[in-house]
Amino acid sequence: MGTLANVKDYLPGDMRRKRRKKQDVDVPPYGYTNLKCDSEAAHVMSDCKMDKYEDSEVPCFDGQQLAVKCADEVWSFKMFYIWPQTRRVRGSDYVRGRVNCMVHAQKYGIDLDLKSHVQVGLVKRGQEGLDEIDAHMKYRKTTNTYVAKFRPADEIKAEDCFACIAYLPGTPIYTVATLGSDNCPESDAHYKEWVANQSYHEGEGD
Repeated sequence: MGTLANVKDYLPGDMRRKRRKKQDVDVPPYGYTNLKCDSEAAHVMSDCKMDKYEDSEVPCFDGQQLAVKCADEVWSFKMFYIWPQTRRVRGSDYVRGRVNCMVHAQKYGIDLDLKSHVQVGLVKRGQEGLDEIDAHMKYRKTTNTYVAKFRPADEIKAEDCFACIAYLPGTPIYTVATLGSDNCPESDAHYKEWVANQSYHEGEGD
């Protein structure tokens, strides 16, 4: 038996189901029951058969609800912005400063907890591969950005070809934002290899 609860009684949060406090209601809210969908069904309400709960002869109890969340996109993962804040150091060819990156990540229209689920690294792009600057950029909740800092000792130049790589640890899923001239090298294979290496090293640390 499938039961559809009233969606308004569920609050979007950290991808977990959240019901109203039990003491707030005596009977859990139900919309439909006896839900049946064939393999070709694309939309629950139009392509599936169901009975209104009020017409059902079989009761449902608290804990048997199925919350339904509708969204235009199942998954959205992209980098919104990448911007540098640098200044030259007198007597040096290198700069000090930071690079900021902003990530957008949603599943079924609900924001992911970026600090818990998304890692971001800053790299320099080269013809032969990527040079890592900061594999674990710091997440700042107040500005919703990831930040990597560097000093002249890191040998960073203002004209370097930067890239922020956001990824989900333990998966091959990633998104990239780049910074630099049109002559900067660009290779999806380099990004995939870097993300795979991060997952490998994280697995070693377990």
